[in-house]
Amino acid sequence: MRDPVFTIDWDVDFDGLRNEVSEYVKDDDIKLMTKERALSMGAALPTEDNSTVKDVNSYSAVSPYDAEKQMWLPVLKKHKEQLQDFLQVPMEMGSSYTIQNPHSSFALHTDIMASIFFKDRNDMTEWNKFLERGRQKGNDLGESWLDLQIMINRDAADQDDISKNIVDNLYRWCVKWDLLEDEDHFERLISDDFWNKWMDEAPRASINIVLDEQNAIDTAVSFLNVDSNSFSDWKYRCGVLNVDRPHVVFNKTDSHRIMARFTTYRMTHKEVYDRFEQANFKLN
Repeated sequence: MRDPVFTIDWDVDFDGLRNEVSEYVKDDDIKLMTKERALSMGAALPTEDNSTVKDVNSYSAVSPYDAEKQMWLPVLKKHKEQLQDFLQVPMEMGSSYTIQNPHSSFALHTDIMASIFFKDRNDMTEWNKFLERGRQKGNDLGESWLDLQIMINRDAADQDDISKNIVDNLYRWCVKWDLLEDEDHFERLISDDFWNKWMDEAPRASINIVLDEQNAIDTAVSFLNVDSNSFSDWKYRCGVLNVDRPHVVFNKTDSHRIMARFTTYRMTHKEVYDRFEQANFKLN
């Protein structure tokens, strides 16, 4: 299986990005709002390290569009456009700043399933049923969602593209955890055209820039090895992550971990790797 992280040589405007995001780091209202609205399955990665931090899954996301100023954040936008031109992406990339609190953990993955798995995304009745069934069948909600992570990666028909049989693996997970009420429940439950919705909305690769050099040195991203149920640590300043695979960051420092984040859709981590390999992993 390909490494989940590779680093790139990119002439990043670190000062510009830091200055642009700085006002949002100080804005508690934005941090609280984004934290409350964000739906993350970070709790689905139970590890011993969770006991070593104060906050589990404590982070904020800053939108690339400032509604109050009615403008796109220009420095973030410039970097996104450069990436899009370089990668020749099949659809527009996502972009944001993420702010992780000191002494906290942050995991963001399979969020998309929590929203588009169900036909009616505004009715959380079915979702709440799944939450309760997951708690009843396992030690906690995290156990069942962690198992989903393992199944869709370990049992993927193509290790470089887990999407190819993701619906089958999703069904197998429902059966394994006895989450279906009857044999037609899955068809009633799953979103129409789930695969295409997942492809359009689930990020496949994430190009991350850690804005603080010392935090990049001190803090790793831990990827779950689905075959051994263990974790591998990776450090980077500017890296490309395979966000199909479950991962978590434990920021045990006294400072915020702030990143500029750019995500691809309908373009896998391998496809991004191949494009950078052709350019000797440089983007200038």
